[in-house]
Amino acid sequence: MDEELLCGLENFEAVWRRVRGEAPPAVPARTVPTPQSHTLCALMDEKCAQSRLYAALARCCGPLRSELERLAREERRQFRALQLEYFLITGACHSAGAGCAHFTDVKSGLRMAWLQEKESAAALERAALSAEATLRETLLRLAKEDEAHARTLYAVLRSCFCTD
Repeated sequence: MDEELLCGLENFEAVWRRVRGEAPPAVPARTVPTPQSHTLCALMDEKCAQSRLYAALARCCGPLRSELERLAREERRQFRALQLEYFLITGACHSAGAGCAHFTDVKSGLRMAWLQEKESAAALERAALSAEATLRETLLRLAKEDEAHARTLYAVLRSCFCTD
């Protein structure tokens, strides 16, 4: 199932309980949002945007489709890892923001993706500096993955310019 369908189904149980006239379940107390939770929201939004960019590039780029689809899947996996950390901190779920990637041509889109991966790796490393141990470990792992994504994109861009 894709993310939009799952987002639509998230509130199904609550709506169905209201339709049947049941009392809502007790809601657990949520912690006060922290700077760390705001940072995680921003990082999740970046991951969502990166996934959408890779998916859009994959639709335009036949020979690179499988590699770009793999990167899109990895970005979605990273989003879910950050979503878990956010839930553990706040007790709430952060859903993916809406948006669409815009680029003029494939090379520009690949460059945009490369820049986003570099920026994302740096942001994850900065966030890890002030995080507790478990979250720090997750953030540093994701930063290394983003650096690997940037290297992959660099190789793809190099092949675009160095064809014989």
